[in-house]
Amino acid sequence: MPDSADDKRRKHSSRSNAVQKIPSAAAASSAGRAVSSAPRQKQGTRPAADGNTSGAGGRVRHISRRQRTLHAVKTFLAVAGAAAILLCVLGAGGLLWIAGNATTEYPPRKADVMVVLGGGLHRAMFAADLYNRGYAPVVYVSRTRPRREAGVMKQHGYRMPDEPEMYVRILTDKGVPMRDIRMYGYDLISTVGEAEALAGILGDRKLTVLVVTAPVHAPRAGMVFRHALPRCSILTAGSPYDPFPQRWWNDQDAARNLLLEGIKTLFYLAGGAFRTGGLQ
Repeated sequence: MPDSADDKRRKHSSRSNAVQKIPSAAAASSAGRAVSSAPRQKQGTRPAADGNTSGAGGRVRHISRRQRTLHAVKTFLAVAGAAAILLCVLGAGGLLWIAGNATTEYPPRKADVMVVLGGGLHRAMFAADLYNRGYAPVVYVSRTRPRREAGVMKQHGYRMPDEPEMYVRILTDKGVPMRDIRMYGYDLISTVGEAEALAGILGDRKLTVLVVTAPVHAPRAGMVFRHALPRCSILTAGSPYDPFPQRWWNDQDAARNLLLEGIKTLFYLAGGAFRTGGLQ
């Protein structure tokens, strides 16, 4: 049965509506793709006025803080390295200065008094030689603290002579009369203690003092006595009975003594000193 005029109009209207719906679906699909391609905002962040997020700003601040920390560490390491190099240079220069002044020459002129420092019996031997050559009319001997092994031996019934006692025996055996030997101080443990004890006895007199010690100890001893006796002229003499070798780096004892003197010199220059005992 052929379609009526009304049926034809209804079919034509349906085809027209279908054609109109197709562009709408395409437009919706295009809009969806545009939304999906837009940058997504991270959860928990809020848009900033200039389009940046607070998260990005936090990362910038974190990187800047890390760079400042790295810069501070690098600066500290550079300063510490320079200070270490400077200390090494100064230390090496100090050791060379001590080694260069560790001589065994006789003093340039005579003195009013002579003092032989504790630390080695060879010092008393050289003091006797200097006395016999007329370098000083009187010899001062410091009463140093007995060595620890002497106390241990005494506990087991053995007696070791004290160093000052041995000094006096050596001096008298080599021709120094007892009337010209002066004992001073007691329980002295350092060069500073010996110098200060002698300063308490000599007072403010202007004298020439001859200090007898080991060659490697002579530079520091002269420094200490000049500070303790500013009104006196200080001469030093290193004992030739215990010479300091020129090639000290090949001698274990010499190298050890030089390093020890370097440490003691730095300690003294920094204001350190070991003191005990007294004047009489």
